[in-house]
Amino acid sequence: DVHAGEWRHFASDWIRKRAHVAIANAALRRAAGAAVRGMSAAAEGASSALSHGYQYDLVVVGGGSGGLACSKKAAQLGAKVACLDYVTPTPQGTRWGLGGTCVNVGCIPKKLMHQAGIVGEIFSDAREFGWKLPQDVQLEWEQMVGGIQDYIGSLNWGYRVALRDNKVDYINAFGKFMDAHTIECTKKNGSKVTITADKFV
Repeated sequence: DVHAGEWRHFASDWIRKRAHVAIANAALRRAAGAAVRGMSAAAEGASSALSHGYQYDLVVVGGGSGGLACSKKAAQLGAKVACLDYVTPTPQGTRWGLGGTCVNVGCIPKKLMHQAGIVGEIFSDAREFGWKLPQDVQLEWEQMVGGIQDYIGSLNWGYRVALRDNKVDYINAFGKFMDAHTIECTKKNGSKVTITADKFV
């Protein structure tokens, strides 16, 4: 059966991709856990002194879910932390804020658009249950997209506030390692600043 064969191929491909994602996430969790444990141990001593001689105890590269969680937890344990996050604009000039791929261009907008589609189907079902609805119900695409973008923007802002509340320095810049303890940060206007840290995630 062709359909069964296609389904098996799809399922196999999906499982393989999920396995790769799970392996990558596990590696990130191990790295973040090790860094946070190191921060916890350092916090038991004189954490504010930065005895290692670097500007930060920890610099996290990437403001997705893992990076945000790691940054905040390390700061809560007494570490001096910075979080770098930058998205290179697309050829169309598209850019986005904190939260990573899932929040900005992945899971969240996808699920909201899916929900919008489900709402449209409900109109058809509602008529079968006695609701008197016009037959020519239309979707205002621009309004839907605008609403989704506004919601994502509120999430971006919330993540930024959470970093500030936890005393994490948010740096909207592209990070490039210069050596094991130094990273060059390039901002969207092209200006560059160099920062140092004892550990990186």
